[in-house]
Amino acid sequence: MHNTTNNKSSPPSLTFLLMATMVGIFATNLYLPSFSNIALDLNASSQSVQLTLTVFLFSFGIFQLLHGPLSDQIGRKKVMIFGLFIFIVASFGAALANSINFLIVMRVLQAIGGSTGMVIARAMVRDVYERDESAKVMAYVGMGSGVSAAAAPLIGGLLQDLTGDWRWGFYSLAIFAVIPLIIIIFLVEETFTPLKKNENKLNSITYSFLTLLKSKKYLLYTLGSGTLNSCFFSFAAAAPFILNNLIDSSASRIGIILLYISIGFLIGNLLSTKLNKRISLEKIVLVGITICFTGIFIFFILAFLNLYNEVVISIPMTVYGFGSGLVIPTAGVIAVSVDKNIVGTGSALYGFNIFIMGAISTLFSSFIIHKNQIPVSIIMMVFVSIAVICFYFGYKNKNYN
Repeated sequence: MHNTTNNKSSPPSLTFLLMATMVGIFATNLYLPSFSNIALDLNASSQSVQLTLTVFLFSFGIFQLLHGPLSDQIGRKKVMIFGLFIFIVASFGAALANSINFLIVMRVLQAIGGSTGMVIARAMVRDVYERDESAKVMAYVGMGSGVSAAAAPLIGGLLQDLTGDWRWGFYSLAIFAVIPLIIIIFLVEETFTPLKKNENKLNSITYSFLTLLKSKKYLLYTLGSGTLNSCFFSFAAAAPFILNNLIDSSASRIGIILLYISIGFLIGNLLSTKLNKRISLEKIVLVGITICFTGIFIFFILAFLNLYNEVVISIPMTVYGFGSGLVIPTAGVIAVSVDKNIVGTGSALYGFNIFIMGAISTLFSSFIIHKNQIPVSIIMMVFVSIAVICFYFGYKNKNYN
């Protein structure tokens, strides 16, 4: 059932929604297996290379706070067109970087542009579908995100091994982003007609943020999603250095290990599309976070038993990925459904939290010398425990805003 409160436009195609979301995911994950090569080529420390991920995540999160409310004011299309153009330019710039500082600057610009795809796609879905149908569509988008998250480090690792040059990853990002840019310019209708200035006070961005920050449900599900996703970012930032130190893994092997996590996420997404017909969205989140905690706890125990190889590392992280696939898209729909008139703002603040928490987790990770997986296992246990608390109280307060 379409939501025609604000518009009567046709829903954007699932293919477009997937591609728009994939831009940011590819930009996050594609170059991870090349961390060691970037450090060598640009004569930079491992901490400096990890900083390129940290600043990307911080910027990605912060600029969602601008893109979402701006799209509530001027519409979705204009914001995404501008963002994709900036992303393409920044990706070419990153490929041409001759110093770690210039690469960091280009990563900030990539985040500014790439963040539009994720936040606007989520808002478009909520514009044209009711709450439960939105959960189903976002689960399919989540499955596509899982595929892209799985493919990105694998593709990046293969490009690195085949060409011997990390720059091809950034050239690939620029070329890929041209496709959704063409689609949104020529084939996608505007999904949201902004309210006129005299219709009500929802035009105030400040009022929109205050409305969300007063919602207990919104805060619990947003914070829980952010801390849960931080487990992945912590692991992804540390994995190239851990696996090089412990088992001398190649870039493509690192990509394959990250692939396992994303496959788990994909399967969890698929299952969530079936479960939302049988049980409430809140219960799906509760089941998912229990699975996530189990996976991270096993990883934590194995780390302290000094057990390490690709299998020991991959299996518990895949369990975490599966649970995360149940939680992340479902919790996102619950959060942004608090007020249908400020879905863009809700989507932006939700995405902001996920990426800022991810940036914080990679910042913690960059301060650690990763000789083994014990430090990152501690970081992940802290984050997943916070997520458990948030979602538990979110479930207990499911009938209240």
